[in-house]
Amino acid sequence: SVFCQYHTAPELLFEVSPSCFIPAPKVTSAVLRMTPRPAPAEVDDEAHFFRVVRAAFAQRRKQLQNALAAGFPALGKERIASLLTACGVAPTARGETLDIPAFARIAAALAEA
Repeated sequence: SVFCQYHTAPELLFEVSPSCFIPAPKVTSAVLRMTPRPAPAEVDDEAHFFRVVRAAFAQRRKQLQNALAAGFPALGKERIASLLTACGVAPTARGETLDIPAFARIAAALAEA
């Protein structure tokens, strides 16, 4: 969802019942409209930004400090924790709780480290 929200303004149009598919899935589907838009946050290096986002979500249910330490092992958990705190993000937060500007701040801090 971060990738979609970075490049587009997604809008839920309607849901599609499982009975519309054969075989019927165990979930309800949705149809979205994705309207292109400018990036919602200032990002100097998109490749690095998306590397940070991928690292934050690479390990399910991991705290941000642990997930980023695995994605950026040269920095170590303690350095990652201090960078997150400096960005106004709790090291114990999870990736799904952050918005795009928070990811942009973290990416900038990691790029400078």
